[in-house]
Amino acid sequence: MDLQIHPHHIPLTDDLRAFIDRRLGRMDRYLDQVVEAKLELREQQRHTGGPRLVAQLTIATSFGLLRAEEEAADVHAAVEAVAVKMERQVARYRSKWKSRRHGHHAPAPVLPEVVEEPDDAEADAPVILRTKTYSAKPATPEEAIDQMELLGHTFFVFVDAGTGATNVVYRRKQGGYGVLRPA
Repeated sequence: MDLQIHPHHIPLTDDLRAFIDRRLGRMDRYLDQVVEAKLELREQQRHTGGPRLVAQLTIATSFGLLRAEEEAADVHAAVEAVAVKMERQVARYRSKWKSRRHGHHAPAPVLPEVVEEPDDAEADAPVILRTKTYSAKPATPEEAIDQMELLGHTFFVFVDAGTGATNVVYRRKQGGYGVLRPA
């Protein structure tokens, strides 16, 4: 597995790189169709309790994206926690996909590129903090719900395989899911 490490204001020492490779290199045992793997390490300032280190691991596979995020007091503990969380998530979704007996899988989506916007916006105007781009593959609403659950989001934008229109599936507060379709 080719793991890309992106430290944000955290020194990436040889010892830390070796620990990450040793700990996350074992993901190959669980996932045989990894397209891309990315680990982001960043320090997050808290109002109470001081700074925390956050590790976010994103793995693109042939069946979709898997993402786990954990925070801890030190970077080794954050990496260990995110690895444990990802292993549980991989085991759960791997068994789910095997039980469905999917014989073929579409190519994995490209990981979204994060574009940081400048901070020079007016004080009264809404501030856009992040802009993401993505490539949407055609899917059914059920596949989009599965992908949304894989990512742990409350909504997911997809291209409907039947109509070719851009749709949104979302988790309803009352339970269940909803689909937004253009008129």
